[in-house]
Amino acid sequence: MDSSRNSLGDVGELIAALPALLGFYPESSVVLVACAPPPDDVAGHLQLEAVMRADLDSCLHTDSTGIDATVRMCLGNNVRQIAVLVIDEALDANDTSERGRACQEFLARLRIALLEAGIELVGGWFTTAVRAQEYWWSFLDSEHGTIPDPAASPVTLATEAATGQRIYGARAEVVATLEQDVGVVEAVRSHLPEAADAAERHAAAVTAQDPHADIRHGVELVLSYLDTTTELTPARLAEVAVALQDSRIRDCLVGLAATSSAVPAQRLWTDLTRTLPAPARAEAAALLAFGAYAGRTGPLAGIAVDIALEANPKHRIGRILRVALDAGFPPEQIYQLAREAVAHAAEVGVTLPGAEQQESL
Repeated sequence: MDSSRNSLGDVGELIAALPALLGFYPESSVVLVACAPPPDDVAGHLQLEAVMRADLDSCLHTDSTGIDATVRMCLGNNVRQIAVLVIDEALDANDTSERGRACQEFLARLRIALLEAGIELVGGWFTTAVRAQEYWWSFLDSEHGTIPDPAASPVTLATEAATGQRIYGARAEVVATLEQDVGVVEAVRSHLPEAADAAERHAAAVTAQDPHADIRHGVELVLSYLDTTTELTPARLAEVAVALQDSRIRDCLVGLAATSSAVPAQRLWTDLTRTLPAPARAEAAALLAFGAYAGRTGPLAGIAVDIALEANPKHRIGRILRVALDAGFPPEQIYQLAREAVAHAAEVGVTLPGAEQQESL
């Protein structure tokens, strides 16, 4: 789930903003947009609070739990207005096919469930694709129109300027960026015994006068690779893999999500997710998920959580984030946990890069 505070003036503008809010162009999807009453000076606009996407095919099954989960998410986050967009290449405005009827039946069930929960459905639309000049139409009334260029959307431009990250053409492209580089993974694995021995030597050198020395060493080791000019060789990656498996080190590093170093940290977690063997891969993916969730990029967080739990089904942070995502836990509360991690890191003698700048914002 992705949280936002964008005020948009018409349906086409809202649809064009969705790729930026999701991080990719949705296909064959149901996109739910939680809304709030707009400020008085922008009456008639839609005030976006959050965006959530699900696969259309999974929603069309009559035994799907998606509607119940949507209602729980809305109630748990005090959402009282919601809009829905169905995206499918096979649809058209006069659709009477079996698939078209299945979409209409799903939307009818959703509308009833929202009504019974006291949640207002403020808009509902179909489109075949989220792209420039594509036609959209309403299933609630006769409203219709075309979608402006998503690449030129003010929300897209603001998102790209703030994060420096590209918007992917499809969810599958996001997944592909996190696939393991098998050759590098095996090379890293061969260096793990040596890296583990080095970490044990640092731990053995800890004294009562400086009980957090090994934590600081591990955190600072990982932080040294935020600079993209430093080459991550297999030997160095093995050292990082060992460090990340120390929960004390990892619990400091989650604080990067609440600093001005959040974007380079996400790049590092992405690289490590691709290059570390399990179970260290779970740690990198969990850090990626945590940062994405805190940064209001819920779809990426969900993909990363799946990777973390695949690498380690018992991973503590991964399991917590999975529950939080499924329940629609507000990103602001995940961000607050990251702020607490910044303070925790300071207690052991580590100042996370960018923490001071973020505090002053």
